[in-house]
Amino acid sequence: MATYPTIHGGVITQFPYTEVDEWIVAESSVPCGFSYTRPQHTSVLKRFIVSYPAIQSADLIVIENFFNLMRATWDEFSFTDDSGTVWTKTRFDMETLAVQYIGPSQNSLEVHLSAEAN
Repeated sequence: MATYPTIHGGVITQFPYTEVDEWIVAESSVPCGFSYTRPQHTSVLKRFIVSYPAIQSADLIVIENFFNLMRATWDEFSFTDDSGTVWTKTRFDMETLAVQYIGPSQNSLEVHLSAEAN
């Protein structure tokens, strides 16, 4: 299984780093006014927003290549969060990477990840 890449110096994330628990439910409404909900997953989803406010171009290429290798949201990989927990069922939660150029060999990038409990 592929592993989320580290950047210069072995860093996985830069700050700010966001981690959120999320339940995704499906809702069905019927004409008589009743509404039914059910979970789409058997466990909570973990959402990660991994920010790189100042990343070098060489490190950006590593992340872009990994994103393309995982075919955006299609393939799973493992991700180690800041607490050291390894999430083995992680996917990108975005279809494209939005990179901002902020200076010579300096870029800004925000990566959204979604992980199921192991």
